[in-house]
Amino acid sequence: MVKAVLLDWDGTLWDVLGFMVETYTEVFNHFNIKPWSREEYQEKFRHDWRDMLDEMGLTPHTQYLLDHWERKISTQRPLAYPWVGDFTDKLLSEGYLLGVVSSAPKKPLMRELDRNDLLTKMKVVVSGEDFQERKPSPMPMFYATAKMGVKPQECVYVGDMVEDIQASRSAYMKVAVVLWGLHSLSRLKAENPDSISETPDELLNYIRGLP
Repeated sequence: MVKAVLLDWDGTLWDVLGFMVETYTEVFNHFNIKPWSREEYQEKFRHDWRDMLDEMGLTPHTQYLLDHWERKISTQRPLAYPWVGDFTDKLLSEGYLLGVVSSAPKKPLMRELDRNDLLTKMKVVVSGEDFQERKPSPMPMFYATAKMGVKPQECVYVGDMVEDIQASRSAYMKVAVVLWGLHSLSRLKAENPDSISETPDELLNYIRGLP
């Protein structure tokens, strides 16, 4: 029986792809480099963004990119999708435990969950700084389930990337992926997740239907 729902943050609960396309495009334009399209990000984005810089032509401009990203994110703080509050409230009211397992740095992750009124809803929050091994390693998943007091088989993980699927599989838990995030449908389907949702309602109905 599924007792807990673990959620990704970037791309799943807020539109990091839209923010990324806008921010990187500004950097591309600054250095007169052809920007990537939204579709190119979804086909080529890698879990470690630094692995893309050579192909983008941005390796010599890494520090500029980092500084520009930080300036922009400090003034345009990430807002969760409008549906997220109601979605998490419904899951809590139906008895599910909630947690976040993300590769984002701990301080901004905790800050943004708090300002989006999500932090107090979470039984556990695991950041990219809590373990040397990140997704697709299952270690963050195992840690989260142990802190929640449930077995991995009693959890479903919700994410938007291939690495989310791989980590969940290695942790022996169900995995549901969403199509509004960082990876394309073709990349996600190739990993054979348990569910692919086009809308939050589809996702909610899938979770409710799990035994």
